[in-house]
Amino acid sequence: MRYLLAVLVVFSFTYVSAQNQTDKDGLKQGFWHVNMPEKYGEPAYQEKGVYKDGKKEGIWLHLSDMGDTLAVERYKYGNKNGVSKYYDLEGIVRTESWIAHNPDNPYDTIDVYDLKDPNKIEKKIVKIEGSSVKHGKWIYYYPGGRMIQREEVYVLGQLQNDNPLQKITTKAAADTSKSKIKIVPKEVLQYEKENSGKKKIKVRTGSTGLY
Repeated sequence: MRYLLAVLVVFSFTYVSAQNQTDKDGLKQGFWHVNMPEKYGEPAYQEKGVYKDGKKEGIWLHLSDMGDTLAVERYKYGNKNGVSKYYDLEGIVRTESWIAHNPDNPYDTIDVYDLKDPNKIEKKIVKIEGSSVKHGKWIYYYPGGRMIQREEVYVLGQLQNDNPLQKITTKAAADTSKSKIKIVPKEVLQYEKENSGKKKIKVRTGSTGLY
């Protein structure tokens, strides 16, 4: 929670002072808000987040062109790191957990859970293969986001099929077809609260390098 608030404070400052800036080397720095038009049949969307030396860092919001939240993603070294959440208009669709590879150091210290006793955790130094790998719990929800469909647990990209934490829900999903309530993630509510009433700055569109 403290980390999230710290990021939002940075968002608030950069939102007012400057955005969509590059340094003398042409690397993207600071807060960026990009509007991407519809292209090759893909719908238009917006992205908001911070760049550090040309790479995404921290929390990034992925929004529809109407402002609906599609994703709250976390980045490190320009790659997904930590827990990211994905939404549709009815609610949460899934959560993902990633660990990013430090390009300056291929080794990292991670927590490895004992498959027989999830309360036992061992720290290990491992080599991270690839820019980002699945690491931790992935959760998939039934339509509407009110019930968990299944859970998967990964350790450095390997699915732990016999992990006692893995759970598959066989209950039928509740009927949410009549419910059209727009669910806004708490991260977005806090972000909007921090930035309410602040001067809007015209944003440049069509920037490359995003998705």
